[in-house]
Amino acid sequence: METSKDRILQYIDYQDISIRKFCEKNLLSHSILTKKGAIGSDKLETILKNNPQLNAEWLITGKGKMLSDILKDYPVTTGMSERELEKKMQGEIEVWEKKYYGLLEKYNKCLELNSYKNFQSFELNNPETKSYKTQKKEK
Repeated sequence: METSKDRILQYIDYQDISIRKFCEKNLLSHSILTKKGAIGSDKLETILKNNPQLNAEWLITGKGKMLSDILKDYPVTTGMSERELEKKMQGEIEVWEKKYYGLLEKYNKCLELNSYKNFQSFELNNPETKSYKTQKKEK
């Protein structure tokens, strides 16, 4: 008879990830899936919360489809495995981070230049903040 543990292993295989990666993602001990014994309902609840596409009825009873229809309209249905999608997204995140930090650096340089120019203008036009050299020349 197939157990919830067997179905989790099927799901892991479907996701094309390792048991260790699945356990890390779901904050579970690796031994839960590798040693004998049933999985507690609290662990099943955690798995279902972290994997909303997983059909709870299938996981618990084996009836129905592995994946629920909850995410049928979700754009992640690209045919990629979770690992492939994760790699692609990480690459895109890195590209956008580089763009962001490049723009942030330019913005900070502009602020520095404007602050310096504004300070010089303020210092020259305000009699109370004239530099020591300027005051000395006027005397």
